[in-house]
Amino acid sequence: MASLYHWSVVGDATNLSIGEWMASRVHVVLGNKEEALRHAERCLEITQNAGLEDFYLAFAYEARARAHAQLGNVEDCRSDQERATAVAIDEAEDKEIFEKDFFGNDWFGLTPAR
Repeated sequence: MASLYHWSVVGDATNLSIGEWMASRVHVVLGNKEEALRHAERCLEITQNAGLEDFYLAFAYEARARAHAQLGNVEDCRSDQERATAVAIDEAEDKEIFEKDFFGNDWFGLTPAR
């Protein structure tokens, strides 16, 4: 949360998008389901409003999907998983980072299809 606060003061939309994604992931790990979703939705809102694309948009949908998975919102999770994987990520390294995270972590029984 300190990092998110820091970037909210001195960062740009890219920093805020990443900060909200990180906060969402921490809350997922801690089991704070509603907070995870709140930060994921904020991440997506910042990403879309700033016109951030590819890597950032894919991860914003990933955050929201993972929060929905933890909450047991199956349809919302699946929808956001599909949105995340539909995003075209141009840079090979960025795509590899996204796919490793997306397909390699716990989805609370809602593992995405490859």
